[in-house]
Parts: sequence; structure tokens; C-alpha cells
Amino acid sequence: MIDNKALATDAFKMGAIFGLIQIIITMILYVMGVDAMVSYYSTALVVISILGCLIYGGIKWRKSNNNVAPYAKMFLFIWICSIALFTVSTLFNILLYSVIDPDLAANMTEAIVDKTMSMMEGFGVPDEALDQTISELEKVGDNFKPGAQIKSLFMSFIGFAVLAAILALFLKKEEKVFDDIEEA
Repeated sequence: MIDNKALATDAFKMGAIFGLIQIIITMILYVMGVDAMVSYYSTALVVISILGCLIYGGIKWRKSNNNVAPYAKMFLFIWICSIALFTVSTLFNILLYSVIDPDLAANMTEAIVDKTMSMMEGFGVPDEALDQTISELEKVGDNFKPGAQIKSLFMSFIGFAVLAAILALFLKKEEKVFDDIEEA
């Protein structure tokens, strides 16, 4: 039987470690520059690393429990782990955008606008649509404020639950009730 308290403790610890990995990735991208931070490749790297960490954590946790992890327990483990991961990451991002480099949000917003504009111009989008898109994209800078980041963190708990539900389907392993019976 898997103890819920131990499950939660293991999930928080692993999620915090994964959050530190995300901080390292963020700092590497930060050192590389704003263009690296807003590139599609960095977004793909972050998504793949998060999924990789959660899958690795789920497998490691299952193995630590005699290779048994019922769906409900695996779901709970991955969900708590992802909440811890994103909480650590969000707290660091607040520190990064508010204390370490207060100009970073404006610089990233400008880079996002420039990148989107060049892409849209390449598709031949009319000037009126470009102007409307620019005004919408300039509001992106508000997403870097601490209150918006915390609100986004809490709103994403539902998304974490969906992700945990999907990953738990693949990572669960039920305990065998009957031993394999050899047929004569």
C-alpha cells in the first residue's frame, strides 16, 4: 500500500528538483539573450524538458514502490510534482522579471512583437491586421508582472491535472492480484 503522505513528500521533492532544472534552463536562455528566450526552439526545449522530467519522475517513483503505481496514485504524484515544479519556476521568474532584470519584460515583449510582425509580413497580412496584432501583442508585457504570473500559476493547476491524467495513463502499473498460472 502506498502511503499518501510519502507520495506527497516524494512528489514535492522531485518537483522542486525539476523546478531547479527549469531555472537552469531559463538562466542559460537568459545569458544567450532575449531572442533565444522567445524562440520557438526554446519553447520546444522547455516543453520537452518538463515532459521528460515528469515522465522520468513518475517512472522513478513507481520503481521505488516495487514497480507498482495505481492510476490514482500516479495521477496524484505527477500532479503534485508538476505543481511544485511550476511554483518554483514561477517564483524564480517573478524574481527574474522584477528584481534581477526589470527591463527584461519590455525587451521580450518587443522581441515577440518584432518576430510576430516579420512572420505576418512574410504571409502578406494586410496593414490593418498588423496594427491590430501589434496593439494586442503589446499587452503581453503585462503577463510578466508578479500578480499576473501568480494568477497564471493558479489557473494552470487545471491544465496540470489534465497533463497528469494523461501521463498517469501511460505510467501506471497495477499490482498483480493473481500469480501467473501455468497451463498444463
